[in-house]
Amino acid sequence: MGTAQYTWVSQAACREGEHLKPFRLLKHYTAIAESEGRGLRVDEVCTILGVGRKAVHTMRRRENLRSTVIGRVVYVSPESLAEYLRQEEIDPFFPRASQRRDAERAIAICRTCPVINTCLDHALTNYEDDGIWGGMNAKDRIQLRISMGLRRPPVQVPLLSSDEVAEVRAKYLKNCKTLGHGGVAALAVEYNVSERTIFRTTKGLSAQAKQVA
Repeated sequence: MGTAQYTWVSQAACREGEHLKPFRLLKHYTAIAESEGRGLRVDEVCTILGVGRKAVHTMRRRENLRSTVIGRVVYVSPESLAEYLRQEEIDPFFPRASQRRDAERAIAICRTCPVINTCLDHALTNYEDDGIWGGMNAKDRIQLRISMGLRRPPVQVPLLSSDEVAEVRAKYLKNCKTLGHGGVAALAVEYNVSERTIFRTTKGLSAQAKQVA
């Protein structure tokens, strides 16, 4: 959630919530499989992912999971399943737009959380635009902020000092002479301002450079 500096996060239900169940089950069944010198059985994978056998075999055909067949028994590599969970499993607290079920699952976890109000206050105060916070999705939080009269503070645009303006104008003229253009993009990066700021600062210099040439 990117909030490690806040002490309340350690009490949040999402730290040890239901959404981490697949990883706990994977650890449990992997230990059993390793003790028996085999991979994960299909029924174990079904339990870990909460899906049916058909879905697991589809994942095998698509090579999402690596597996071997011994006799007539299919064994899935625990490492490949762990990789799948890390890369493909949706984080319910940051679901894609199409993952409505995952969002509902995250909100259900939030409702059991002892710091749900603190979490929501954090999201409202810091204008968190993505994910589930305090039991609310981004759309609901925007509506709540509007009803509360909260407005996003204006973005502070970096400004150039008088000395920096002189430097930028001098470098712009030099670039026009040596490069054939002012090098606006490079100047914007160098002085940590927008290209629009550079354009405003060097207004009229392009014509001046052409006259000198």
